[in-house]
Amino acid sequence: MKRLLLVLPFLAFFNNVYAQTLIQLDEIHLHMKDSIDKENTSDFYRLYFKARRLEGKSLNPSENVDILTLRPKEATINISYQEVSAVNVQNSGKEKKTESFGTAAETISSYGLHWVAINTKNLKKTVKTLLKAGYGFAIENFYLPGEQEINAVAMYGYDNQLVVLVEREDKEANTFGIDHVQMIVENLEKSIRFYKDIFNAELLIKKDRSAVLSVKNQKIVLSEPEALGLVREQIRKIDKNSPNSLDCQLSFLYEEVEPAFYAVKGQGYEVAVEPETFYYLNKPANYIYSIIRTPDGAPLKIFQENGRLAARDAGSNISVGKKKTDQKAESISLLKR
Repeated sequence: MKRLLLVLPFLAFFNNVYAQTLIQLDEIHLHMKDSIDKENTSDFYRLYFKARRLEGKSLNPSENVDILTLRPKEATINISYQEVSAVNVQNSGKEKKTESFGTAAETISSYGLHWVAINTKNLKKTVKTLLKAGYGFAIENFYLPGEQEINAVAMYGYDNQLVVLVEREDKEANTFGIDHVQMIVENLEKSIRFYKDIFNAELLIKKDRSAVLSVKNQKIVLSEPEALGLVREQIRKIDKNSPNSLDCQLSFLYEEVEPAFYAVKGQGYEVAVEPETFYYLNKPANYIYSIIRTPDGAPLKIFQENGRLAARDAGSNISVGKKKTDQKAESISLLKR
């Protein structure tokens, strides 16, 4: 009993440190197979959802990633393609490890990120615009897991990527934004416990094999396959030996990543990559990251970026605008599915 009393404050300390240093869900990653798909996917979000491309050398040293923002202070949508020769990690003089990128199509039926839901003030108008451009409905009689009363539709975006549109009255007027991210999980109870333990998530709704969580005011929805109309046996498990097994789809920003890393280990969850400095073109970038795994084995990135304690476009000293090539986005016909 005395030993237990000594352990409990120790665990409480780690939980407290972890909760205090978490800033927000900072990045949602879409991995494309080549530069053309990356550009077209980026154009899709900029043309139809008024996404803005964040620019700045210190912000994004790699030209193979487009960093898009829909609304200030929210997570960015990072769209990338494989550029193996440029991206690497240096680990205390040891052999360098290369980070590779998968494709959005490869992850659609795997445990992990299933869709990004976009909030729109006028669902009917947004759907009409997409239908006119040649995009179609993805799921008939669609409803949001855990929130069947909310008006929403599921459509195909560029290259048949699943995009969910949600209409809520409590969002800012005349702007698009990230409503939630949908994760496929194998075991709902274990997954809820993971997000509570690691990200201090608040459970908002739990029903019909789905749970709606809030992590720093960003909704993350967890659903078992059956809640999404999927066949469990057809969902691919994470292959930890795959070249793409470390391709993170969500990244969480911290004041300091090491206390977060030790909290993960202290609670018995799996760590795939211990804290390391990110290198690009053999030069150190300004952030340190670690990769952890959910109970399903899906990789999530936790990281710190020196000098940044808020969303990328929340009062930061970077330029937000269009490149010259962006000005042609409105007339690109190849965005049609």
